Amino acid sequence: MAESASRYDMTSGNQSSHTPASDYSEQLAVNQAPVIWTPRFIIIFAIVLVIGLSVAATLTQGWSNAYYSVGKILLIYTLPILLGWGVLAKQTRSSWTRLGALVGCLWTVLAGIYFWYNRTTIDPTSPLALTLYDALRCALLVCYICLSLAYTSANRWDTWFFRIAPILFCAIVAVQMVHKLHSGHVIGDLEQVLSSKALYFSLFIWWLRPACWKRQPGPALLFGLVPFLQLTMILAPNITEIMKVFLTQASLLCMLLGILRLLQYERRR
Repeated sequence: MAESASRYDMTSGNQSSHTPASDYSEQLAVNQAPVIWTPRFIIIFAIVLVIGLSVAATLTQGWSNAYYSVGKILLIYTLPILLGWGVLAKQTRSSWTRLGALVGCLWTVLAGIYFWYNRTTIDPTSPLALTLYDALRCALLVCYICLSLAYTSANRWDTWFFRIAPILFCAIVAVQMVHKLHSGHVIGDLEQVLSSKALYFSLFIWWLRPACWKRQPGPALLFGLVPFLQLTMILAPNITEIMKVFLTQASLLCMLLGILRLLQYERRR
């Protein structure tokens, strides 16, 4: 009886120990995943969000009363964003994240220069200001490509996405340039077409890839809101200037919150 019981225990133990390799790898990945949303981080995140939205509403009201220019408001946001990108580039152990953070620093510097033009008497619709705005969108796209590749494992959909996206991007740009050949400013039109499509693809990189929602849903939501809010300001009919100023601040706040989320991940991993 003892011998049969021992055999039964050994058999049941062997049966319970044999698990599929896929289930084991998924369980191991779950166990190794760092806890991001700690109580302390949730409180810090909520405080930054609430204070940021309150400050954005207050600054927008002050701008509508002609107390200051919009460029002065937006320049305030570039300082913590630039600091966040610098800290992330220093602390990360991922090459993709470091490259994305460095491009993010470039994006923030270009954004500061563009906001400075809005602050002064220089026309923000001048060719130099438009070139800066186009460079902003292209830098955002490069930054998002690097950050989205940092923590996601390659799967079939991601492979096809990065195969089809460049071809589709070039095809759309070529079709639109054919329709613009009748105008004399071909180079200027090409810059505007490239930058507008870069804004769309900055959104698609985060929101059309299930791997981003599975592995890093926080950055996917927050970073994706930046181009989404910018596209809303461009495409929404009858949007007021007050709403544009507020949504621009909201997009910069989303960028800052996304950086905080990545810093928390680097600290906990």
